Amino acid sequence: MMYTSPNRSLPQEAPAAYISMIGRDQRYGGGGYGGDLLVDCLKRIDSIGYQIGITVVLLDVPDCGDDEKTKRLAALYAGYGFQPLPSMPLHILLRVATIRSLIG
Repeated sequence: MMYTSPNRSLPQEAPAAYISMIGRDQRYGGGGYGGDLLVDCLKRIDSIGYQIGITVVLLDVPDCGDDEKTKRLAALYAGYGFQPLPSMPLHILLRVATIRSLIG
């Protein structure tokens, strides 16, 4: 996937990893499993990202029709360092260079 950046601090086009979907069974909500899955995914991207030139991770915050839930999901991802794209706030990105400092 190629990401075209409107941000001058990133290359105009950058190889990107796209996280399509992270999910867990509703019975296990609130147990931190969603965050664990995200961290595992980021670790896997970090382990290969430098080898294949990935510079950013992209994902879409699901708009489930419930504004409060969507805001909570966006805040969850923001807590991991993801930033919204200015023109599309539910499309968010994280620089691969920040993953190691984020997840140690």
